[in-house]
Amino acid sequence: MREEFKVPKIPLPPFMHKVQDLMAGGIPLSKIVNLGSFSGAGKSTIADECVYFWAFHSPYKIGVVSLESDAGEYGTKLLSRHIGRKIDLIGDVSEKVEFLKSEYVQRKQEELFYKDGQDRFMLIDERDGGLESLKKQVDNLVIKCDCKVIILDPLQDILDGLSNEDQAVFMKWQKGLVKSHKVTFININHVRKSSGGSQ
Repeated sequence: MREEFKVPKIPLPPFMHKVQDLMAGGIPLSKIVNLGSFSGAGKSTIADECVYFWAFHSPYKIGVVSLESDAGEYGTKLLSRHIGRKIDLIGDVSEKVEFLKSEYVQRKQEELFYKDGQDRFMLIDERDGGLESLKKQVDNLVIKCDCKVIILDPLQDILDGLSNEDQAVFMKWQKGLVKSHKVTFININHVRKSSGGSQ
């Protein structure tokens, strides 16, 4: 029990301080956390803000499985957050390219994506390889890249079309990685509205 108490928790961004207090200091390692709400409520924005914060403040490396944004889109979102300017709002393509080439943005990009020559976080934007391929890539994040926090955004894009039995097998695989490698999964979940419009 004493060893368990010594395991650092994953801190939350300042805007989530109330949640962090309720969790007695943040998200524990070796857990499955589900963040859910209806589509368009801002789940991915919250997850992106967590990744940005964790890139600089987490004791563990983060692995992101982004099924809505490819690597370019995801990198642009985080870089926009880091420099305080929404890059996608630069309308002229040549102006955007020149902006990205500027010494300031290059320096900020290096600061965001690397620390001491190592990646601050890892990203998978796999869409076409199938479930088994995705599981192998996540295994790779955990075993080879030493990621201890895995974000699946959104989980439903992985589970759509699977039978209940296959979904249960997938969740069993998650639980297995949690136990064997002390990984924390953060599943971003779409919750469907009922026919009456309520949650």
